[in-house]
Amino acid sequence: MNIILSDEFKAYQKEYNITAITANAASSGGSCCRIIVPKVKVGEPTVSWNEYDIHKEEGLTIYISKNLPLENTVTFSYKTFLGKGMIEMQGFQVNHYSNFS
Repeated sequence: MNIILSDEFKAYQKEYNITAITANAASSGGSCCRIIVPKVKVGEPTVSWNEYDIHKEEGLTIYISKNLPLENTVTFSYKTFLGKGMIEMQGFQVNHYSNFS
């Protein structure tokens, strides 16, 4: 897998001396049509590391949940929205789930 760190992410990583990030699988959407998306946070996982694929890139340890279906290239970037900073992850496959029988 190819991992790309955007210039904005690298600047954020350097400014705050970030050595690890964790991408968990989070559910988004309503009860009839939810999707699984990544939720990225700074730091190591708080649960068993066996649930993650571990990658090293440019001095950063990246823990990615095995529940996130990924594409061949994953990109991490840092963005601000309404004054709040966030790490974004691109390169995951969006899977739709339905509760209809």
